[in-house]
Amino acid sequence: MDILQGASHVGSTTSTHEPPSTSHHDVFTTTPINTAISSSAQHQSTPEHAETDLRDLSHLPQPPQLADHVIDLDLLSLDQLRREEAALAALVADLEASCISTSQTRQLVWQCAANLQHMTQQTFIAGGLLQLDHHWTSQERASVGVFAVHASDMLRCLQRYNVFNDAFHIWHEGPFGTINGLRLGRLPSRPVEWAEINAALGQATLLLTTVAQRAGMVFAKHVPVARGSYSKMLVAQGSGVKRKEYPLFNDGGFLQRQKFNTALKCLLECVDEAGRQAIVEEPSLRFPYKITRAKIGDLSIEVGGNDEQWTRALKYLLTHLKWLLAWVAKRYP
Repeated sequence: MDILQGASHVGSTTSTHEPPSTSHHDVFTTTPINTAISSSAQHQSTPEHAETDLRDLSHLPQPPQLADHVIDLDLLSLDQLRREEAALAALVADLEASCISTSQTRQLVWQCAANLQHMTQQTFIAGGLLQLDHHWTSQERASVGVFAVHASDMLRCLQRYNVFNDAFHIWHEGPFGTINGLRLGRLPSRPVEWAEINAALGQATLLLTTVAQRAGMVFAKHVPVARGSYSKMLVAQGSGVKRKEYPLFNDGGFLQRQKFNTALKCLLECVDEAGRQAIVEEPSLRFPYKITRAKIGDLSIEVGGNDEQWTRALKYLLTHLKWLLAWVAKRYP
């Protein structure tokens, strides 16, 4: 706000009064002077009254002087003073508006600062949670890595593990070949019950059908049917004719021996056919015993002759099946 420095008297070019002989200069604020001038202009319109009113304002407190804008009242008329008052009022209004705008801007800045502080806190919290999740993930990853190593070891062990060997354990017990602990054959010195022999033949038939299904083999003439101790062989008689059944079990009677021997020969032919198909797929495969007609390793598969040779022939048959089992486990894991 500008400071007005006034003279001790104000004269007008049209006034008839003489100015006082002595003059002194006082400093007034804009607001008291403008108020006094406005009041004087309302009551008296002559310059003499304006001069008297200005002298009466000398008792007001004097503001500090500003050297940048000094107005000499001797040089200004009443209209000029009013214009100066209006200009100063407009300046005050602009300053007040600027102050309000500055206050609003300050409030906005403080609000932005508060929001930024809140965002910073939330960022630190999120960063802590992320670091904690990373720690947990690292631990879980390490645990999964250990489990993966263990699973790989177990997989290698299982890959080396032959399920067929457990399902069909072929071994020997003295002169007898055994499958799953069941002896196959009989000797005069060590007689074996026919129930055990029938069960062993049922296991051998099941092994042959399992190998055929695993390798996708189809037998040309005979079809083995695994039914435990009452397994049988189906023999084709021709197109459109029902297949004939031959039992792979015996009770030691003479009447059933011929059909039983026929079933044994059909079983041996199926084993030979499966071996030939395996050799086609893997030419390096060689079986230890040769099968020709009803003989394996030059020993007859039929019962009723020499029990020792028949028992050895059945042992050779189980050996042939064991080779087929090993080939299937390797070829079709």
